[in-house]
Amino acid sequence: MPVGSRSLSGNAGSGGSVLVITNGDHAAGAIARAGIEGEVLSWMDVLHEGPVPADLSLNELALVRARFFAELGWGAFEQTAAAFQRRDDRLRTCATEDEVLLWFEHDLFDQLQLVQVLDWFTARDRRPRKLTMICHDHFVGRASPDQLRSDFAGRAPVTDQQVALAADAWAAVRSPTPEPWVALSENDSSALPFLASALDRLLEELPGRDGLARSERQILRVVADGARDPASAFTAALALEEAAYLGDATFFRYLARLTDAPVPLVSQSETGMALSDIGRAVLDGREDFIRVGALHRWLGGVRLCRDNLWRWDPERRALRHTSAG
Repeated sequence: MPVGSRSLSGNAGSGGSVLVITNGDHAAGAIARAGIEGEVLSWMDVLHEGPVPADLSLNELALVRARFFAELGWGAFEQTAAAFQRRDDRLRTCATEDEVLLWFEHDLFDQLQLVQVLDWFTARDRRPRKLTMICHDHFVGRASPDQLRSDFAGRAPVTDQQVALAADAWAAVRSPTPEPWVALSENDSSALPFLASALDRLLEELPGRDGLARSERQILRVVADGARDPASAFTAALALEEAAYLGDATFFRYLARLTDAPVPLVSQSETGMALSDIGRAVLDGREDFIRVGALHRWLGGVRLCRDNLWRWDPERRALRHTSAG
């Protein structure tokens, strides 16, 4: 897992040392091509997937995340833990910089990274002389160099209100129940204008009435509509998102939950993928995926299983907690 930092050079610097913290290497490369001077730190964590429990230090959480990545085959535990350690060590030293710029996007992937990083700056002695932010509703990696230079020139100081809201959001995400997600998404979060929609998207990953997360439901939909292979299903499912946030590795993990379930919802053959009979029944709302499948998943600090089953009804904006029995 390529977690780390790199030096950038160009002609758009701010007259002092600048550390740019952004979502990953794709964004970092685009920033480099735009000629932004400084160093960039890739945050590189998929915080919308896997355990992000409360009451852990930065070091302890990094070990939990590295173990999760290793269990999925996304990297060896020792290497991933060391990469997270290097990343976190760099964050600890950033108070000595002339400026730290947080450059993130509007989608769920980025918003969770942003609130984690902003939470670090709750303690004033951790803040550099200048703490600034760029957060727009376009993707850094797809933006033109001119657009990125314009974004850089328009970066704004981070406010105490933004830091406080991010700290509340980070605590909510790590809560063992999703109730704080709802409360925060319904309160005034205008200081971080993309936060509420990101939390709503996180809520949609809780099982619905059909037992499916929204991402799983979208996979069934695109397969029903004719996607026959994982790559085309990935492209079609991303097109259904208001703000695409899934990487392909995470998507293929979701697909595997449907193909490898005790009663598969998606079948695979020489002619490609198709819905099974039970998959069609679940998609049509005639069956419950929780009843016919297994549920072992973490979302933030919430451990979802049959004995701790949270469902989300987006139309009523209502949570329901039950034991599937």
